[in-house]
Amino acid sequence: LTSVTEILTVAGNSALTSLGDLDALSSVGSLVITGNSSLPQCSVDALDERLQACDTSCMGNDTAATCD
Repeated sequence: LTSVTEILTVAGNSALTSLGDLDALSSVGSLVITGNSSLPQCSVDALDERLQACDTSCMGNDTAATCD
């Protein structure tokens, strides 16, 4: 996956622990990544820093987890 023209939503998946192959994503209209209790928030923040597409819609993930 390299681009999404509209909204990419990743929400409510308690088993999700990484964003995996989204490293290839270079453009997205908007990101919503929320409510994934095992997904490190720092990895979500890193993706948002690169794509600048979250606004306030990427929170509620695991803030206690660390990123490598």
